[in-house]
Amino acid sequence: MRHERRFVTGVTLLPLFSPSRVELIVGGIIAALAAMLGGLSGFGASLVSTPFYLLLGLPLPFIITLNLTTVAITRVSVVYRFREYLTVRRVLLLVVGSLPGVALGSWVIANVSPTLIKRGIGGFVMIAVVLLARTMGRPAPPPIPGAPLVAGLLGGFCGATSSINGVPPAILLARDRVAPRSFQADLALYFVLSNLLTLGLLGWRGTFATDAIFPTGLLWLPGSLAGNLAGTLLSARLPERLFRRITLAVAFLAGAITALAA
Repeated sequence: MRHERRFVTGVTLLPLFSPSRVELIVGGIIAALAAMLGGLSGFGASLVSTPFYLLLGLPLPFIITLNLTTVAITRVSVVYRFREYLTVRRVLLLVVGSLPGVALGSWVIANVSPTLIKRGIGGFVMIAVVLLARTMGRPAPPPIPGAPLVAGLLGGFCGATSSINGVPPAILLARDRVAPRSFQADLALYFVLSNLLTLGLLGWRGTFATDAIFPTGLLWLPGSLAGNLAGTLLSARLPERLFRRITLAVAFLAGAITALAA
């Protein structure tokens, strides 16, 4: 049996999930490619992997725990590599803003139909991709007061319900024309801090899928680290706009498929 419901002192926890051999192989490939795109774009790992994991048949809480953990681990090296480009105040505002969003999202994931959430994920991904695409090639508009807090709140909600917590902050940084290295550095530190906070609250809510960490996450981690490193190195050599367009195209397609298949 791939699913087995667990009981601890009368409390029903998440059902165990054991991926098949095919799911482990295909999922590992998805994880590595998503990590490479995340390294290239600075934010696209969960955006790309989540819809494809859903199509593969992985449970949503399993995906959220897996993505949040993997991204937090792989982004640590990016924080260190680009530490001189960090804008710590902006990152802290994003993280502080994410706290109420995480709290609301953790309630939603525990009480709302997975099918409805999947459709919402698909639609959100497509809308987010369109908004990101519209920011390309335009001059930077004036900053919006309080925008990092709002972007953080939306990111926290998206992280707790789908693990796609990088899209709102990425849209804000793209809108403000943040330099590529600062873009990657700020998002990397935001992912590390916000993902850890989100995982902690999901654990408190009882929606933390421990079986996503071991053995699945552990098996897929080397490929994710290698993909992230390759993407980060390539991002310094290849045209930024080209890879942003590739990432957005793949993400839009994945979102459309998820919404239709939910």
